Amino acid sequence: MKFYYFVILSLITIGFISCNNDLPMPNNINIVGRWIARDMADTLTFDSNTGVVYHSNASVHNEQYQYQLKGDSITLIYAGSEDYYSPPTTHLYYMNKEYLSIDFKNTKCDGFSQKVINYLRFNNN
Repeated sequence: MKFYYFVILSLITIGFISCNNDLPMPNNINIVGRWIARDMADTLTFDSNTGVVYHSNASVHNEQYQYQLKGDSITLIYAGSEDYYSPPTTHLYYMNKEYLSIDFKNTKCDGFSQKVINYLRFNNN
């Protein structure tokens, strides 16, 4: 009898977890486009066809990084014009339709300030 209560409780818990719409669900299609930092000169342009994000700021223009999204993390792999190896770095991110936040605080990523950077979607229309 205890086993049945455990199974029922487990199914109810799984049901509640799967119905939680408050958590953002990262999606490559949603991140595609241009994002401009709110408080600094920093721009990201995500291209879904190539899996590349182009990064521009005050000192670089269109540096290329391959990107991979998995759950609440984004992995960036430098693929730019410099002839040095930069290891892949993984960062937590949050995104909704018009807002993107990437946490660069804990893991240094070449070309990015070591802080949380908040971006707004740039509408080309």
